[in-house]
Amino acid sequence: SAFTQSNFDYLVATRKLSLESPTAEADERQALTQTAKNIRWINLLIVATHKGKTQDKTGVVEFVAVYQSVHQAIHRAAAPMLQEEAGASGLQQLHERSHFIKERGTKERSQWLYVTGDILPPYQPQRSQPCWCGSNQRFGRCHG
Repeated sequence: SAFTQSNFDYLVATRKLSLESPTAEADERQALTQTAKNIRWINLLIVATHKGKTQDKTGVVEFVAVYQSVHQAIHRAAAPMLQEEAGASGLQQLHERSHFIKERGTKERSQWLYVTGDILPPYQPQRSQPCWCGSNQRFGRCHG
């Protein structure tokens, strides 16, 4: 995604910002940059989509973004024995339902814009389903 590639200009350009503040875009770019400095992206799981097709004007994407704080990743590298401890992976998840609208641009070209996101409780798949962390293990044997 654009966030993992630090493409903040794209993220700001494709977000439907409320321009109540003349510095909204700069503030958004600064917040994204600061967040990116402190985390390492691990996995992205698309849980569900609703609408968002060519003929639609709105769309919804539910996803789980798995990440680790940079400080936790450095700590794990310095003390690999922590990897054996339960819960020591330091992996965290952002479970969100994002809402998008399609706006018509120039020359009949449309663009999807992020409007808002609802933060959801942590994603818990069934024990026999793949784990949300991207380990390719069943949830029950990994983070279940």
